[in-house]
Amino acid sequence: MPILLVAQCAAGIQILVENIRDLGRAQEFAKAVDEPYVWSELATAQLKEGKLSEAIDSYIMAGDPNNYIEVSKKCAATGSWEDLLRYLTMARDRSREPYIETELCFALGNC
Repeated sequence: MPILLVAQCAAGIQILVENIRDLGRAQEFAKAVDEPYVWSELATAQLKEGKLSEAIDSYIMAGDPNNYIEVSKKCAATGSWEDLLRYLTMARDRSREPYIETELCFALGNC
């Protein structure tokens, strides 16, 4: 995708999640453009709003393991072990952080 179009997509998702605050429209936008950055921004907004399962779906679509600590803490607090397992499996494929490995074992033990 051309750089200009990527920048426009980034601006679009930021407007939808920060200014308009419509996560439904933001999700439709993410599906339409299907860019990792857009999915990641949507996931972060969903996580802040407490939409944990949706956020994990979006992080997986983005292939973004970078927010693993916050995702792990929120999943543990809510007991969302299956969602955490899905996210950490994706994160483990992309990053071999010891924290991810440990949390993955803990999530497996709690499923």
